[in-house]
Amino acid sequence: MAFALLTSVAPIYGLYTSFFPVLLYVLFGTGRHVSTGTFAVVSLMTGSVVERMIPRPVDLNSTSPEAAEIEAQKIGVAAAVAFLSGIIMVCMFALQLGFLSTYLSEPIVKAFTSAAAFHVTISQLQNMLGLRLPRYTGPFTIFKVSAGEQASER
Repeated sequence: MAFALLTSVAPIYGLYTSFFPVLLYVLFGTGRHVSTGTFAVVSLMTGSVVERMIPRPVDLNSTSPEAAEIEAQKIGVAAAVAFLSGIIMVCMFALQLGFLSTYLSEPIVKAFTSAAAFHVTISQLQNMLGLRLPRYTGPFTIFKVSAGEQASER
C-alpha cells in the first residue's frame, strides 16, 4: 500500500500491484526464483508524472464529488505510464538490447542502487516529518529538497 502512496494514488491500488504481477508471472514466467512486484523508484517516477499531470488541488477533500474524478484521472495517468513503459520494454526485447546490461560494471550498479535508496529516502522525508515543501523540478532537485527540509526544521 505504501507504493501506491508513492505513486499518488489510493492505497488499494498498491494491493493490486502486489497481487497481479505475481499472478501473471505464474502463468507466463519462466524462472522459479525471479522476484516480481513493485519497486520504490518506479513508484516515485510514476508518482512524479501523476503529480505533474494532475496537481493536487488545495481546497479539495475526499468527500467532494471532484475527488472521485481526480482519482480516476490519476489512475488513468498511472496506467498510461505503466503501459508505455511496458511497450518500451517489449521494443527493447524485440531489438535484443539486453546485452547492454553486460557493459554496466559492478561499481556503476552499486552507485545506482545507493543513489536510488538516497533518492527514495529524501523524497519521503517531508512526509515522515510532516513538512510542507514547495515542489522543485529540474536538475539537482534532490539538493534543493534537502536544503528546503533543513531550512524548514529551523
